[in-house]
Parts: sequence; C-alpha cells; structure tokens
Amino acid sequence: MMAEKTTNTTTEQIIVQISRNVKKYRLMRKMTQFDLASAIGIEAQYYGQLERGERHFQIDKIIKICSVLQVGIQDLVELTPVDSSRKSSARHTLERLLPLFGSCSDTGLSEEQLLALEKFITEILPLIK
Repeated sequence: MMAEKTTNTTTEQIIVQISRNVKKYRLMRKMTQFDLASAIGIEAQYYGQLERGERHFQIDKIIKICSVLQVGIQDLVELTPVDSSRKSSARHTLERLLPLFGSCSDTGLSEEQLLALEKFITEILPLIK
C-alpha cells in the first residue's frame, strides 16, 4: 500500500511538472491558452483544465504541444539521471523493447537517448490510460 502512495505522488509530480512547463513555454511564446488550444485542436476550457492539472495530458497532445511550442519532450518533463549501474540493464531492456515499436535492433540511439526513452516508458506511459 505504501508503494502505491509513492507511485501516485510521483505520478502527480510529473503531471504538475508537465502542466507548469507547458504554461512556462506557452507564455515564453506569448501565446494565450486559447491560441495553444486552437493550435492543438482542443477547446480552450479543456486546455485550461490541462494546464491547471485538473486533467491529464494525453501523449498525442504533448507531442502537438512540443511541435507548436518548438520544444522537446525533455523540456516538459525533467528526466532524472539513471544510476550508471542500471545503464547496462536499461540498454538491454530497451533493445528488447524497440523492435516492438517497429525499430531495427541497431537503433542508432545514444546511451542518453535510450535512458530518456526508458524513463519515458516507465514514468510517462503509465499516465496514459
């Protein structure tokens, strides 16, 4: 039961982080909530709920937001470094997972990119239900 609470806290922290960073980059681009909502194809009221953390961003909306705001997903979600002792196992796990995404075994991704992908898979994808 304790682990579940920790997971929920981590999930909530990620949701808040995404919401704050989207707002930060939206304001840096001098866009209103209406402007960004229109650009990603949703109602302004719904977008406001997303930005306030009342609703959860869906991955397709995050991708559109990144495109409109010209930022990378790593700008919206601050990824914590993975312990170097886990690098080998992370690479092994991702090399097994990548073919499931239609990639070849030689991905050409750097160690940092693979670790970011692992973090995304383990921390962000569970938010998408």
